[in-house]
Amino acid sequence: MKYLLLLAIVLISLCTDIPNFPDIPFLNNPTQPGTSGIEISNGDIYVNVNALPSEITGGGNIVLYFQITNKANYDLEGVSLNLYDTCVFEGGGSEPIGTLKSNRTNSTKWTLTSQPITLSRDCNIKFALSYNGKFTFYQDVVVLTQSEYNIRLLDGTLHNIPIKTSSSSSPLQISLTFSEEQPLLENTNVNAQISYTYTGNGFIDVGAGAVKINLPSPSNLEVLEVSGKYCTGDYDSSLSLVNKLKFINKKASPTTCTFGAKASNMIDIKLLTITANYTYTIDGSIPVRVKGSSNINPQPV
Repeated sequence: MKYLLLLAIVLISLCTDIPNFPDIPFLNNPTQPGTSGIEISNGDIYVNVNALPSEITGGGNIVLYFQITNKANYDLEGVSLNLYDTCVFEGGGSEPIGTLKSNRTNSTKWTLTSQPITLSRDCNIKFALSYNGKFTFYQDVVVLTQSEYNIRLLDGTLHNIPIKTSSSSSPLQISLTFSEEQPLLENTNVNAQISYTYTGNGFIDVGAGAVKINLPSPSNLEVLEVSGKYCTGDYDSSLSLVNKLKFINKKASPTTCTFGAKASNMIDIKLLTITANYTYTIDGSIPVRVKGSSNINPQPV
């Protein structure tokens, strides 16, 4: 009987009228009836776009709602929104947003007016969101004196020294890999390969001077000039990127640097960093159907 009574209460609650909530332009499910929407995200930023309504008659208006959230732990600079292909709609253009503070959200709406059309068509209104971001890579560099290296090698404790590597959360990823396993031995040379990739549904621009390798200070590494070039010619003597990175399938050609290791203490642990600035552009589109004055209903364009 107790279970029957509980079932009756549940059935009664299901039959109770649910109050109508006001229309909210940003929803967890952007494809609710009467709206069309998309969500785009990378390590830095989240974008939610909704069109209200999702279907209109030629000559009518729609409103695009943009919700842009900074997911990074620093302020994003130069944030800008651009509608560059509005199909049969008028009212596109650019809107500078400027600085978007960390964990803050910018909400923008854009009203577009459709041209009167004869034949119905499905439009994809295209937009681009761009911003300036930054990335930092951290690498412990451990160099041992010859005596310390030999003692640890005999004791089997050569690799007991903790060595940390970390990087900031970002769609741009830069990593460094030594040709020799750490710890390094003083007065020896080691090659380091620097790799560049990025993630997300967008395009990244890493220009000349945007990447900087910062050696430990006071240094236990020094960059060596090979055939008159530093780091295969990709960097100058101050270890600043010379030319713009060219990405193909979200990867750029790696850089090789040759370093000389030196130790001022028996166990010399220092921090190497790589910093980078970049511009990221997210491309997207939102579907809207425009009904024409003709009764003919052609295939979507």
